[in-house]
Amino acid sequence: KMALETIAVCSMGTELSCFNSRENHPFPVAFQKVMDAIFDLLNVPPQLWSWCFWTMRKMSRAVNTMNGIIDDIVQKRLRGETCSVTKNADLLDIMLGDGSGAKLDTENIRSQILTFLFAGHDSTAAA
Repeated sequence: KMALETIAVCSMGTELSCFNSRENHPFPVAFQKVMDAIFDLLNVPPQLWSWCFWTMRKMSRAVNTMNGIIDDIVQKRLRGETCSVTKNADLLDIMLGDGSGAKLDTENIRSQILTFLFAGHDSTAAA
């Protein structure tokens, strides 16, 4: 939880409320479902994954939830509803171009953010 919260705040200026809310934010819940599904699939040869209907369905739903949350965060930033938590541009500002003209499309931004979240979580958990 700490890795997800830290990366979300530092990269997108967004709190997932992993520690200061009684209810779980849907992103960490979906993230854990994806991780669980991946670990379930590790016990199955890749050529048989298409037969793992329930696991693939669970993972697909969780991925859709995460994608929706990230897309919402990006759209809020584009509308000016959110900003970096510091005076400097955060990762999301940089990917959105932040005046430099080098803007990524929203699907690429979503993929990059998810990569940071999964990599950060994985490297922190392995430490």
